[in-house]
Amino acid sequence: MNSLGTSIVNGIYRIVINQILQSPGIYYRSELDHNGISVYTGTIISDWGGRLELEIDRKARIWARVSRKQKISILVLSSAMGSNLREILENAEIRCELGRIGRRNMNRRLNLDIPQNNTFLLPRDILAAADHLIGMKFGMGILDDMNHLKNKRIRSVADLLQDQFGLALVRLENMVRGTMSGAIRHKLIPTPQNLVTSTTLTTTFESFFGLHPLSQVLDRTNPLTQIVHGRKLSYLGPGGLTG
Repeated sequence: MNSLGTSIVNGIYRIVINQILQSPGIYYRSELDHNGISVYTGTIISDWGGRLELEIDRKARIWARVSRKQKISILVLSSAMGSNLREILENAEIRCELGRIGRRNMNRRLNLDIPQNNTFLLPRDILAAADHLIGMKFGMGILDDMNHLKNKRIRSVADLLQDQFGLALVRLENMVRGTMSGAIRHKLIPTPQNLVTSTTLTTTFESFFGLHPLSQVLDRTNPLTQIVHGRKLSYLGPGGLTG
């Protein structure tokens, strides 16, 4: 990447544009089911990981759904209040990192006082979210407009590169584990040179700059078009409309 923020990949000038996303936090909505009855939902959007959806049906039963998969009853959670609640939600906590912005939004929306440096989704968040969802069902509280610009955030080029670096480290970890398992199986002694290579980092960034939907061929019609192209925002890409 040069000083102008562009890259040369296989002899072609490319530029990575910023992405506009849903800001992490919780959003309450109301939709009509096939019978014309309002169904209230609370969607927790993470900064890194899946999303958790809480839904209250017409019989006032609350359901939880992680990453849009099969839903489970909130009774499973409420019946395990205490030390076991953390064990039940352990997977959700690992997969849902709110980030500092998400933590701030969650605290503000649910009237919580969880420290800003605690950026993971906690059992306390789930209970507060369910409590607010019940209030929505009975006309207490204000629904959110997820499409409002105040509920959006910009994922900059730096954020995208940071995500790619994290992905490369995960791939490197898997490769090291595989190499060590093979060495143990064949009774060999692995060396640092065999375990850690730059291949995963190189291939990850080459794939990002060459194939990622937010990495585009630079419009070089004239200097003005180059500036305009660099200032574009996109709803598309992973985590956006196509994510």
